[in-house]
Amino acid sequence: PHADYMEYEYDPIQHMTIQFKDGRFATVASNIAHHGPYAFPIQIDGTEGSLDSNKVYTSRQEQITLDMKLLSSGEVGDHPYFEQFSAYFAALSQNKPMPHTSISDAIKTHEVMHLAKLSLQLKRKVSMNELIRQSAMCKIRANY
Repeated sequence: PHADYMEYEYDPIQHMTIQFKDGRFATVASNIAHHGPYAFPIQIDGTEGSLDSNKVYTSRQEQITLDMKLLSSGEVGDHPYFEQFSAYFAALSQNKPMPHTSISDAIKTHEVMHLAKLSLQLKRKVSMNELIRQSAMCKIRANY
């Protein structure tokens, strides 16, 4: 690795590809070693078209630009943290689930992260069943 990245405890460039049961794929990437302006690109591709940040491209060669603010600044004030925490505390005070971010969604996110780590350790594809088996083995070991 380059000397600039030696201080990291992990590779500063991460990439994960997920295949769902129905055959769809999702790719997630993170690069904290980027030597350029801050960017927060969102790209979604499908059989009927693609989303590239604020632009929609359809399979019929149409292009639509969405009227939205892009998160192209590293300034905290440009990100939706205030709204996110406000929604969290409102849901907490009303004893209701937080919209768009339930505890079950958080658990699924952590399961996927653990799968990615397991795949990296084993240097091969892994399935949710393997994570469940590994978790069960850890619980058995913890009881001894």
